[in-house]
Amino acid sequence: MKNFFITAATAITRLWGICVFLLSAYFLVRNPEHFSGVIILSSAAVIALLAIYFSLSSAKFTWVKITLISTVLSIYLFEGYIFIAKGSSRFFYPTLLHKVLDYRSKGVDAHPMIYPGSILTEFERNGAFKILPVGGVPDTRTVNCHENDGIVSYQSDQFGFNNPVGTWQEQVTFAFVGDSYVHGFCMQNPNTFVGIFRQAFPSTVNIAIKGNGPLIQLAGVREYIPIVKPEIVFWAFYIGNDFENLEREMTFETLRNYLDPNFSQNLVSRKEEVRDQLITYSETKIRERLNNAFRPRTALDFLALLARKLTFHDVSTLFDRASNSTKVGRVQQRKLDAMVRRREAQGVYNSEVRKLSDLLQETLLSAKKQIEKWQGRLVMIVIADRISCLIKGRDGRYQAVKMISKKLKIDLIDTIPENCNDQSPNKFYSRGFSHFNHEGNQWLGKKLIDYANTSKRR
Repeated sequence: MKNFFITAATAITRLWGICVFLLSAYFLVRNPEHFSGVIILSSAAVIALLAIYFSLSSAKFTWVKITLISTVLSIYLFEGYIFIAKGSSRFFYPTLLHKVLDYRSKGVDAHPMIYPGSILTEFERNGAFKILPVGGVPDTRTVNCHENDGIVSYQSDQFGFNNPVGTWQEQVTFAFVGDSYVHGFCMQNPNTFVGIFRQAFPSTVNIAIKGNGPLIQLAGVREYIPIVKPEIVFWAFYIGNDFENLEREMTFETLRNYLDPNFSQNLVSRKEEVRDQLITYSETKIRERLNNAFRPRTALDFLALLARKLTFHDVSTLFDRASNSTKVGRVQQRKLDAMVRRREAQGVYNSEVRKLSDLLQETLLSAKKQIEKWQGRLVMIVIADRISCLIKGRDGRYQAVKMISKKLKIDLIDTIPENCNDQSPNKFYSRGFSHFNHEGNQWLGKKLIDYANTSKRR
């Protein structure tokens, strides 16, 4: 019996080593774009060669064979658990796209979120769009993102924004414009700071979309906000990339035209045309993703999938994510230090900051004049990025925004002093300092409610 076990262990070890090496090579050949494949193949080759070596060695290495097989089988059991727990379908489709297809299989009209900022080039330079939309696909289940609350989706309103049904038919007191922070990325609606604010003030409309910069936000103010004429329009400015977004948006003629108070694409009256255009674009992108996705159709495709499993693909990915979430690598830290030094060196009077500040001032002034046509009021919310929190008052961008709001006599809700607390600068942010976590959304929602209550008593 003992000899049989040793013989079986030797055969299994030898066969496993050969299979891992060959299938790893096959997976790399089939997927040359995966740079990680080189690492996978190298590690698999080492493991495989060690396995073959021990299987050919004398009986004194039997304990090594047994230990090796036990360890490998344990890792494979863990790999299998992850595969089953996450769902095998994620190897065939991207996660968000699979959610869209899952909704559709249940008879629900669903589309992935389409961000206006991501289609600018296709609109103006490639001619794929006749109209430049500033919202997502209207009247559909919109699969938005995957971050704090898992996969988040919402039912878009008649113009493609993240609002409850019937919002545009009501008398609206407050409106929000901004980027992903205001859009609700990536929280379920009741947990976002706009959702929390809406619980106190239901007469609130939100036209924020991920990736929107100041000019797209101005377009939204011109096209949609006049429908409801709110008393207060909250304009969120994200220090991290809104200046860069503005610089990029200024290169597109249609967006620059919104600085002219008489320009409009008449998006409200053309909403069916906007919807048809966005659905056509969405379906095209879905087909492209499906065609490019890894879907095992043949025996060879299944061999490639097997190669991923045999090389501990899921386990290694899990450990990578755990490592990234618990510490900042030296390379990332060096990059962050360089960005901090660059931001500190810019200052308020740096030529780059001054140029972008002038563009921002022109954009905000145009929005302010539009809102004042119905005696409304523009209020700015400044949201910090990680660098702003690190250097605070030495951040030229932050100082520039404060100077602009003061010059234009726009109320500024400054979140940075409280948000960037020295004792716990990351407490309001999700992993990677990307967006607000639950605590951050609660904090800002309450802060805005306090401001609104104070404004009503003026």
